[in-house]
Amino acid sequence: MKATIKTVLSVVLSYLMVISVLPLSVLSTSAADNNLQGEGTQESPYRIYSAEDFVYAMSAYGSNDEVYLS
Repeated sequence: MKATIKTVLSVVLSYLMVISVLPLSVLSTSAADNNLQGEGTQESPYRIYSAEDFVYAMSAYGSNDEVYLS
């Protein structure tokens, strides 16, 4: 029983450790690395062509209700 609990706990902790490192590498994109096409308006939304574009747009504009993405 103790061995099973230790195994489950070690797997869960390993998983959490890996997950906690991922956002650091994903969000390390700077504004100079991204040139989103468009103006961010309803008529000319920013164009999302890759996962990097999406991550940048969400980190830069995610809480802005006045920015449009496409």
